[in-house]
Amino acid sequence: MYPLAKQFTIAGMASGALAVVVFGSLIAGLAFFVLFVSAGLVWRANEPPILSFTLAFQWIFIVVGYLYTAAGGNLGEYTLIGNVDLAVLASLVGLLCIAIGMRLGLATVRKRIPGGNMLNIEIGTLFWATVITYSISWVVEISPTSSSNMTVFNAAQILYSILSFREVLFCLLWFVILQRREGYRYGWIALLVALLPRFVSRQSTFKELIFMLLVVALAEYKPWVKTAFQRAWNRRLMVAYGTAAVLLFIAGVIWEGAIKPVWRNLEFDSTSQLETLDIFAHVAATTTSEMQEESGIQALIERVSSITQFALVLDRVPLTIPFENGRLTKRALVHILVPRLLFPNKENLGPDSWLAEQYAGLDVGEDTSVGIGYMAEFYVDWGIGGMICCLFVLGLFFGIIYRLIFVLSPNSIIASALVIVPFMGNFITFEATLPKLLGGFIMTTVVLLILARLIPFLLHPRFVRQAKPLARSHDFQSTKRFPAN
Repeated sequence: MYPLAKQFTIAGMASGALAVVVFGSLIAGLAFFVLFVSAGLVWRANEPPILSFTLAFQWIFIVVGYLYTAAGGNLGEYTLIGNVDLAVLASLVGLLCIAIGMRLGLATVRKRIPGGNMLNIEIGTLFWATVITYSISWVVEISPTSSSNMTVFNAAQILYSILSFREVLFCLLWFVILQRREGYRYGWIALLVALLPRFVSRQSTFKELIFMLLVVALAEYKPWVKTAFQRAWNRRLMVAYGTAAVLLFIAGVIWEGAIKPVWRNLEFDSTSQLETLDIFAHVAATTTSEMQEESGIQALIERVSSITQFALVLDRVPLTIPFENGRLTKRALVHILVPRLLFPNKENLGPDSWLAEQYAGLDVGEDTSVGIGYMAEFYVDWGIGGMICCLFVLGLFFGIIYRLIFVLSPNSIIASALVIVPFMGNFITFEATLPKLLGGFIMTTVVLLILARLIPFLLHPRFVRQAKPLARSHDFQSTKRFPAN
């Protein structure tokens, strides 16, 4: 069920030892050990490795600035400050505790659900369902939080959760395409339809959709299957993944170092999404040609590295500010358990800047929202020991919910697509605040589980073609040794 745990542990020890030599730091060695061990602990056979992906992505936020500096890089004005060593060390241990908690949570729910047959799903029908649900973004840019009525009645988060249903369809479409090795044109067209309107947003919302596609593709990576066909497929996937990683890095450098500073501050009056997209293309072409590579790399590392806030918190708490003894944790639980519909006077969370100002001593502007991260919030409440315990419980919670998604979904195929969305949308960022992380995750999961019941009706039997036997169908899955659930 966890076929990569042993291999990733060995890889973690080897890469950790190498990192100690290369970087001259035991913390760097621990970082690579934690990365591989955490990913291996929660990577389940024949299921999308979304838990491993989110942990690995948060790992980047924790260590990238530290490793860049340890390698001799100069961040200039973005130099890390505060108790960086302790912050990185505590965060790595915390990440490992989350992974252990997840592994235990995954083991607590063992009920099996009916499997599904990818071969019986009509790609064309699923393609049109996906494209139609995304087409609204070509007509209007949806912003639920812009309406005061939605904010008051907590409808904004509900609407965001409903909109994320189209991402479930997108993931399901690509699962079917990759499993059957056909219909790739449908997948690429759906990606363009979904992706292009996101470039008109002031935020870099396009990256989540690409990450979802990467997780779906990574589900096809099965080194434990020893057939010649699967080995060749694994090699192709790794080449594609390496290419995608390089392209994403280049795109990140261009976005942070060139486009973002201009695009976020540009004022224009556009009458359509296509006109806005044309303006974005012009800004991208103009700013990219003027960008300096070094400044772009520094800007990307500064944006990705989120350890400074935690490092500054460690300097101030409890030396200057005493531990809160659970106040922030209680605030998060109240926000989740008390519905705004019944309690309209419930506190509006608003920006997170006050956390950075009070506990990290940062001077944050009025139009900027900078938090300290959920790990730092646990530390402010309980100290290092209490933080570790809370992170284990948090991992346990996520592991249980992951399994419940598979239990409560119509079948394992839909569950594989559904489980990606709430984790990708709410648990991918190390700097997320606790109430927003948990509140958004729970809301999205509940709404998607309800909407997932509609998928079998969208793919009504009259639209489903009779499955045709494939010559290599036995190579696609290995269910004897590692069952799907």
